[in-house]
Amino acid sequence: YRRKATAGLSKDFAILNFMGWSFYSAYIASMFFDHEIKDMYHERFGGHSTVQSNDVMFAVHAMTLSFIYLIQIAYYGDGPKVFLRLKFSTWVLVFGMGIPTIAGAILLWMGVLANEQWLNYFYMLSMFKLTCTFTKYSKQVLLNYRRKSTSGWNIWYNFLECTGGSLSLIQIVLDSFDMHDMTGITGNLAKFILGFATLFFDAIFFTQHYVLYPMKPVEDEASVQDIPKFIGDQFASANHLSLDDNSLNGSI
Repeated sequence: YRRKATAGLSKDFAILNFMGWSFYSAYIASMFFDHEIKDMYHERFGGHSTVQSNDVMFAVHAMTLSFIYLIQIAYYGDGPKVFLRLKFSTWVLVFGMGIPTIAGAILLWMGVLANEQWLNYFYMLSMFKLTCTFTKYSKQVLLNYRRKSTSGWNIWYNFLECTGGSLSLIQIVLDSFDMHDMTGITGNLAKFILGFATLFFDAIFFTQHYVLYPMKPVEDEASVQDIPKFIGDQFASANHLSLDDNSLNGSI
């Protein structure tokens, strides 16, 4: 909003980000609100899910903000048609995950698949979320590498994700210990892996932002990004780097 531009933010990242949080929101909400899903979980694992109300709020909040990303990309770009220029591999992922999601729900609602398969369906969505997480970050990391800059990528995102990922891991481990049942982790494997994946990619983004491609000083204070002052007072945004991902070679 401040820059009135989204150059530097991968559109492939944005679309996979929204899809991933949509999958995760559906998965988490089912585990927390649906008593039938809870009963299926108990029959399979013999315990209770570690999903809490804060997990639901976190997922829905992230999905909402990721949708705002899409609106900004369209608003500050060429409109909705900008998403037609996604990489081929992104389209493969969109259809590869979207079709089973829609088809699975229809088959379950029609009774073609046994009702007991609902739990497996939501676990499938959680695995789709992990797929989105690994691929979306990889695309943004690659974009930063090709541009030799992190201009347009807000590093505060990673500071907040690093904090959230760490606390998420601590929560699920403590909840499992409190219940004396490690199925709290194995039954919610997506959350456990998601925490480690977040920390892994955060480390890469920190390295790119502060070590590999430190932002060059500029005269205009209005162009300075809001970056953590205890680390980045000497840096400012590189306004001359306006290259976006569509002008770069590569098909990942």
